[in-house]
Amino acid sequence: MRRSGRRFFSFVSGAGLYLAAMMLGQYLGSIGVPHSWTSMFGSRGSAEVRVAEAFIFALPVFLICLVWAWLTVRPWGGARTPHTAWCVGGTMVAAAGTLLAGVMMFSLKPPGYEVPVTYMLFRSSQAPLWGVQNTLAAFAGLSLAVFAVARYMRRHPPVRSRRSQAFKPATALGPVPRSPGSSS
Repeated sequence: MRRSGRRFFSFVSGAGLYLAAMMLGQYLGSIGVPHSWTSMFGSRGSAEVRVAEAFIFALPVFLICLVWAWLTVRPWGGARTPHTAWCVGGTMVAAAGTLLAGVMMFSLKPPGYEVPVTYMLFRSSQAPLWGVQNTLAAFAGLSLAVFAVARYMRRHPPVRSRRSQAFKPATALGPVPRSPGSSS
């Protein structure tokens, strides 16, 4: 695959990563958490329980984003450089798009519409933030994968092919010897 194709794939994969993380967060939010998992934090509906549920939902989002970003960012197919910037760029574009869509949807609500702050922050189905824990988990998974790929690249530098090593330019071999009769 050519370099531009890999860049495009990395960009689209980064956008898909963020959108899949948001959809997974919304799906998990619609299922709910058994009350036995959060009963130690207080009564159902309290702010502490909402925060605990939010972090329970963020863990699978983090793990999916970590694996997805690792598979996208690492160099593959003989490439010597990872396409980190393109994947992160796609993720940022998707995050900005979902935030903009959330703001537009929230602005269409009636004037007297009020929502508690914890719902706006931690509910995956609530515009405009769509669950800030999902966004943080997605970017944390992406960041950890980027650092892991960078560490992997430091430990395993790219190997040049034998063909490219055989055809070194003449300047790499040292100065070109001059003949005694040449004048320059």
